[in-house]
Amino acid sequence: MKYASVPPPHKWEFYEQEFVMCLGTPFEEQVGLVRVVGRDLLTVYFLTGDVINIPWANARKIHVQGDFVHVSHGPHQGRSG
Repeated sequence: MKYASVPPPHKWEFYEQEFVMCLGTPFEEQVGLVRVVGRDLLTVYFLTGDVINIPWANARKIHVQGDFVHVSHGPHQGRSG
């Protein structure tokens, strides 16, 4: 799976019950469910029953067909869908 090598934009928002991929943790590239959104940390639950707190910068949103996204920077700035 490929993901951006740059930190997440400051405009990203995470929500409870949202799926994220974890990076830089023992759960590298595993998908978990956000249960608590803190100011600097996300509490993420895994199907194995494990729970970890990770910094926002170590989480990547999981987008699926049907999600609405808006590009705020870069060559595709302003596009949405």
